[in-house]
Amino acid sequence: RQDPRNHWLPLAYGHVYRTRDPDRAARLYRQAADGFRAAGGAEGELLARSNLRNHLFPLGRVQEATEEAHRVVEIGDATADPILKARAEERATGCIKA
Repeated sequence: RQDPRNHWLPLAYGHVYRTRDPDRAARLYRQAADGFRAAGGAEGELLARSNLRNHLFPLGRVQEATEEAHRVVEIGDATADPILKARAEERATGCIKA
């Protein structure tokens, strides 16, 4: 049984279901992102949201992908951690910025 405080597991499962069940993968990525955000885990949220964005865009879910890209930028803007800021900038490359 999954520990509800472990947000890495839904992120990993999102990768597993990416091609087999794209809707389930999107739900899992979003579950991980929301869990990390609620727990204050900016790095995990950034990874989950950037994966969600990269998953949604090729599926034609452009509006949702754009919203996730904006959140990635917000995470980078909100942190004082230079590594996390650089990761957010790297993952936002090619995305629409706010």
